[in-house]
Amino acid sequence: MNFRTFDGSNNNLDHPQYGGTGENLLRLAPANYEDGISELVDGPNARFISNTVFNQSESILNPRNLSDYTWLWGQFLDHDITLSELQSGPTAETISIPIPNDDPVFVKGSLIPVTRSLFDENTGTDLTNPRHQFNEITAWIDGSNVYGSDQERADFLRSFDGGKLKVTAHSTGDLLLTRGDDEDAPHMAMEEAMGANTFLAGDVRANENSALTSIHTLFVREHNRIAEIIEATHTDLPLDPIARDEEIYQRARKIVGAQIQKITYDEFLPALGVTLDPYTGYDSTVNPNISTEFSTAGFRLGHTMVSPTLQHLNEDGSSTEFGPLNLSEVFFRPDSITEKGGIDPILRGLASQVQQKTDAKVIDDLRNQLFGPPSEGPVVNGTDLAALNIQRGRDHGLARYNDVREALGLPRKDNFSDISSDPELVASLEAVYSNVDEIDLWVGMLAEDNLQNSSIGELNEAILEDQFERLRDGDRFWYENDTHFAEWELGDGVLVSDWLGGLQLSDIIKSNTGIENISENVFFVSTSTTPVPNINDGGPTSLIILASFLMIGRLWKMLPTINRQSSDRS
Repeated sequence: MNFRTFDGSNNNLDHPQYGGTGENLLRLAPANYEDGISELVDGPNARFISNTVFNQSESILNPRNLSDYTWLWGQFLDHDITLSELQSGPTAETISIPIPNDDPVFVKGSLIPVTRSLFDENTGTDLTNPRHQFNEITAWIDGSNVYGSDQERADFLRSFDGGKLKVTAHSTGDLLLTRGDDEDAPHMAMEEAMGANTFLAGDVRANENSALTSIHTLFVREHNRIAEIIEATHTDLPLDPIARDEEIYQRARKIVGAQIQKITYDEFLPALGVTLDPYTGYDSTVNPNISTEFSTAGFRLGHTMVSPTLQHLNEDGSSTEFGPLNLSEVFFRPDSITEKGGIDPILRGLASQVQQKTDAKVIDDLRNQLFGPPSEGPVVNGTDLAALNIQRGRDHGLARYNDVREALGLPRKDNFSDISSDPELVASLEAVYSNVDEIDLWVGMLAEDNLQNSSIGELNEAILEDQFERLRDGDRFWYENDTHFAEWELGDGVLVSDWLGGLQLSDIIKSNTGIENISENVFFVSTSTTPVPNINDGGPTSLIILASFLMIGRLWKMLPTINRQSSDRS
């Protein structure tokens, strides 16, 4: 039987490292460094851009009624395909952002601390070889966030009994395995703060918020459910217990990876409004590696989607005694699941609330209080996600907005008014940039009007189309290219291929929880009575950014110095 490697290698037999761990991020447009090699380009102050363009004072709901499952699935998926980490230690390069003298929140003369990303040290040598950052995990949509991107983590998460993953028994249903006092347990972000209660998963970021932890839990339950079906129905399994366990595990892993692919391409991307070319089969010439335009700009669209609260619902739709929850209260807090009714109330709530609109606006909590309230002194406690994204784009040498449009076959914009029909947004862009060709990629991408029947703009769609077509077409194990699914059954004579054809995320939710009353397509809110989040309620929501596509990685090992090291899922 031919199964994926954990590190993503040997998927493409002609190019064995395609999609594997440690692969450099691709560039869709030439690198944009001040010296052509590695120095950040000079541009308007990132905090000034954030204050002028991205300031959001009121809730702006998605006009197409996209639910919170959209940003959550984006985060879960992001943690399957991309992870870059920051430099650390005394030699780390800093690119901190000076606070403008007229800043309305932070003290003038202070800094938002920013450290540069790790990079391939074989790059950044001369004009023909500019700096390249790399991906720590597999690029494939392969369930690495569930299973891990290396053999050691994958083995630790396994029970080695019946092909199942380890779990923690709980009155509300099985939860993720917890660390306990096992010193050999794999590293998880913020493990020092959570201690023995730390949930373990295939990706280090699984504890960032209870919604993300819930979706991780859901797919561990689903793996074990499928493993039970395989053991009960597949008659060609080995008799040897060790070989039998391995075969069941790998078959279940293959099916779960296919589920994540199916949901991404048939529910998540259509919900955003992304339309891909039809699938025509595996193409070994396609390089699936993640582009820096995607990881550093295109898939950071979720930073504009998140609201400060999570709905926490009973089966009848009423709020539980704990809800709604401030995201700050469920941030790296396993007890928000273990002590507040498990994952069911959270999964119900995600389907009930309309997310924020994808636009050039970021709620104030994310711009001014990321790690806590602003403080006086040379280094601020709080920080600014929008400013961090802009600075990270310059760190990664992202080409400017118009240059990326041109690289993707889109016409350049001549005037600010060509980008957006919103006169206030146009005026704010004009106040920041001297001309259209200076606009940073992430800023211009989000400033574009949403396309018709879409929740994203033209350039954002092009970046996502490029990445998701390459991830699909360059994957030898893509679920529509896998002949095993036309041979395997999942009980009652139903072939896996037929079952996958009609699969929706709501089916997995219903099969693994006590939830029965949930919309068929959970990426859209099916009622007009959705709660409207109050983004100015004064609640302590400053930490919620890590609930939306935030990369933290091993930076969190440096917990005592958290106010000196900003992180932004670079």
